[in-house]
Parts: sequence; C-alpha cells; structure tokens
Amino acid sequence: MRRLRALAGELFELDREERLIRPGERLPCGQLLLDGWATLAEQLPLIAPRTATPGSPPHQVDLRLERSTRPRAPALLETTATALERHVVTTTSVRLAPLTFAACADGRVLVRGSPLPPIPGRRYWVEGAIATPCGWEWRPAIDAVAVATLIGLAPGELALQGDEGTERLPARAFVSLTRAAIRLTSRRLAPQQETDG
Repeated sequence: MRRLRALAGELFELDREERLIRPGERLPCGQLLLDGWATLAEQLPLIAPRTATPGSPPHQVDLRLERSTRPRAPALLETTATALERHVVTTTSVRLAPLTFAACADGRVLVRGSPLPPIPGRRYWVEGAIATPCGWEWRPAIDAVAVATLIGLAPGELALQGDEGTERLPARAFVSLTRAAIRLTSRRLAPQQETDG
C-alpha cells in the first residue's frame, strides 16, 4: 500500500483495487476515480447563472415650455436693430457700458446685460447657457445643464428658446454695445430689412 494526501488534507492508504483506506482502519471508505485524479474545477464545473433579460427602457419624457407664474429677472432682450439704434442715440455711455449685443441677418438684435434697455421687444431669463422667454419655464422642471446636454449645446454657446425652436449663438456673436457698433450694424442690416419688408 502507498500513502496519499487528499485535497482536504487527510492521509489515505490505497489498496490494490485503488480503494481509499484511512490510516489505522481496515475497511475502505472510498474509491479513486477510474480515470485518476481530477481537479476540483473538473469535478465541480461552474455554470454561470442566466443573465436577466434587459428591462424596458425608461419612459421618455417630453421636455416642453409651459406658462409660469414664477417671476424671473430678464437678462436678454430680443428687439430690432432700428429700435436699438433709436435708443442708444439718447442713452448715456454709462448705461451702455454693461451691455453686449448680437445681430441676426433678419434684423433681430439680442441685447445682453443689466439693466436692459426699456424698449419694446421680447425678454428672456437666462440660466447657464439657456435663454428662455420670460413667463415660461421647462416642464418637467429641469436644470439648465441638463437642457444644454439634452440639446447638445457646445461649450460657450447660448441657446435661445423661441416659438420656432432653439437657436444657437456662439459666444463670439456678442460684442460691446456702443453707438458706433449699433449704427454700423443697423446700416449693414438695412438692405436686408428692406428686401424682407
């Protein structure tokens, strides 16, 4: 007989028929596998559990603008180049200093800063990089960073929410509001305004 060490750390003797006998005992307590020893991984194969099937995607929520009763301070004014030019002629340079503006080829002008000029136009409240018309808010309630991510806004861009969707303005579109700058802009837009009118 020869001595063997089992996986559990116990010693066994092996008789001629390859039966296991504990030391000091006469009767066999087990049999070696006919094919010889096998690893634990072979003896106890691991079977991965079935993966759970994916659930249904979360219900998509439509993001929309709804009327709001919550007052918000306007930080952006949409007006015309003509109306803004008439205003800057009679306004002091001190009142113009904190303001910037951007012009669109269709004659619209956006004025940004505080205090905004007291001229006719549409006012917007601004949160982060999102300009929303005053009197409106997002439903469901969502912060500006999430809206910017949702619409894919690039860094430095301003999203202007209007009746016809979202317009994007790069940061470089805004320049200091001076009499000379608005006068030049108004002249350049005048031919375009005449063809539109």
